[in-house]
Amino acid sequence: MTERHDNNGNSSGDGGDAAGAARVAGEVIVRRSARGLLLHKGELVLIRRTRPERPPYFVTPGGKVEGTDSSVEAALRREVREEIGGTIGDPVQVLLLTDQIGISDDGVRLVGVQHFLVAQLLECDWSARSGPEFTGLPRDRAARGAYDLAFAPLQSGWFAANDLKPPELAAYLTANLSAVIAETGPHHASTSPAPHGVGHSGPRPVV
Repeated sequence: MTERHDNNGNSSGDGGDAAGAARVAGEVIVRRSARGLLLHKGELVLIRRTRPERPPYFVTPGGKVEGTDSSVEAALRREVREEIGGTIGDPVQVLLLTDQIGISDDGVRLVGVQHFLVAQLLECDWSARSGPEFTGLPRDRAARGAYDLAFAPLQSGWFAANDLKPPELAAYLTANLSAVIAETGPHHASTSPAPHGVGHSGPRPVV
C-alpha cells in the first residue's frame, strides 16, 4: 500500500515496513504509527488516559508500526487486539499527520507519520488486553497511569469540548465527522448486541 506525506503530497514510502525508505528533499520518515477511529453503535471508541499530575485526556487505540507488521493495517489490527482485546472490520485510511521528531547530523528532518484509519469495532473483550501497558510490572503500570475504555458520541461538539489528542485529530473530526462515518458504509449504526466489554452511552470508562 503506497502512503503519502500529508503536508505536501509527496510519496513517503511503502506501508509494508515500519518507516518506509523513500524520502522527500530534506526529510526522512523514521517512524510510522497506526491509529484507529473505531465506531460502534453510533459512538467512537477511545482510551481515557489518566496519568500522575496530569488532567485526564483521550486517545485513539493504536501504536507504532513494527518491523514485523506486514502493513499499516496489520499494525492497527495488532494494536487493537493488544490494547482493547478487539477485532475490527475493514479499515479505511482517512487522515495522515506528520510530526518532526528531530534533525539528523547532516540537517535532515526526521519525521513520524500517524496513519488514522476508520473501521467498525466488531468484538471487544477488555479482559483480553495483552499490551505491555497491562502486563508489565506494577510499578511500571503505575508510572504509565490508567488506560480506561471510553466512548464519545458522534457529535462534532464533543471534540471541541474534550481533550482528544492529538489536537489536530480533534479539529479534523470536528470538521469532517460525517465524511469519516460514511467511510464505514451503511452499517455504522449497527443494532447487533454489544461486544463483551462495550457499552452504549458515553464517554465513560468500563470498570
